[in-house]
Amino acid sequence: MKYIFITAVSFFLFTGCSFVMYKPPDTSLSSDYQRTISAAVESTLNKISFDLKGKTVSLEVSLIADNKNSKGIQEYVAGYLEEKIIISGGKIVSQGDISVAVFISSVGDITTMRILYIPIGSSYRIPLYYSEATKGIFDMILIIKDKENNILKFVTNRGDVKLKDTYLFKFFGPFDIGL
Repeated sequence: MKYIFITAVSFFLFTGCSFVMYKPPDTSLSSDYQRTISAAVESTLNKISFDLKGKTVSLEVSLIADNKNSKGIQEYVAGYLEEKIIISGGKIVSQGDISVAVFISSVGDITTMRILYIPIGSSYRIPLYYSEATKGIFDMILIIKDKENNILKFVTNRGDVKLKDTYLFKFFGPFDIGL
């Protein structure tokens, strides 16, 4: 009896189908896109230290790359930098002692989905395992200048963030398994 059960389970598992699907870089406004891009932006900008205590700062954020969500990305980066500048003791003004310019050269994500299922008939499937790995990319150039246009800091930085969601039977999860 034990061997019949093992044989039946093995038959279903080994006759199951699995596939990997790669989703090309997307510029949609999905929650996964927003979560991935915001994590990439934050990891990139957190690598940069500011010492602006008591100084007035003018901030400019520009997007070089062609992206249909450019306004939202620019506003997010500007807001995040404003917060970092204020926390470091600076004050945001239109014409300041220090000028901070950020040029965003590329933003995007790529998703890899893995699915294992048991086929039932021609169009029905029982999902066993589903995972989605998303990689967010954020490239930028940051230039800090003083009033005389002397460059105080020049930084080129890239943030790569990997996020993964895993589900069993496609509805139990997501499980935090790390990468």
